[in-house]
Amino acid sequence: MRPASPAAPATPKTSSAGSSRGARAGRRTTRLITAALGLTTLAALAAGCAEAELPPIPPAPSPSPSAVASAVPAVVTAPGPTPAPKPGITIAVANAGGLGPILVDGTGRTLYLSDADTSVKSTCAADCAAAWPAVTTPGPPVAGAGADQGLLGTTPRPDGSLAVLYKGRPLYYFAGDSAPGDVNGQQQEQYDSVWYVSNATGDKVGKVKTD
Repeated sequence: MRPASPAAPATPKTSSAGSSRGARAGRRTTRLITAALGLTTLAALAAGCAEAELPPIPPAPSPSPSAVASAVPAVVTAPGPTPAPKPGITIAVANAGGLGPILVDGTGRTLYLSDADTSVKSTCAADCAAAWPAVTTPGPPVAGAGADQGLLGTTPRPDGSLAVLYKGRPLYYFAGDSAPGDVNGQQQEQYDSVWYVSNATGDKVGKVKTD
């Protein structure tokens, strides 16, 4: 009787369920990798488009000189002292030519009124102004001995100087007077006017000179 042949070793069977799960896992991994690569590609494309579409940034403008000047704080200087007004001419009263107390300037020169003047405006111009120069002053006139400060005033002349007024009327010199105390212009009839010396109250003196 033959001895029984030994049984062949059993071959392990591969589970079909395990194979299918592995295949599905591999496909899922492939899809994830593909999706990741696609997203990376899209992001790169989007970044490139954004860079291509953005306009270049212009350089910042340089500040204008006026803006720079306005940014610099201004230097404030304290105002200087107010200059003192210039001293004006002195108008006083003195005896001259036997006419009694009459108006003179600070040097003793005789002052006159024009009978043609009825206001602060002088009627004497051109040749008349050469023979009868207006009394002018660089500042407010000052009353000397015998004169009334309240009667003194000024009015602007066409040349920009200030004419001296007394009791609201212009005062004049006479070109024919050469020294203090001369009254050669008294009652002269020239240039459509009669000329008189003035007393301390601003009225004309009708006397005739005696020397």
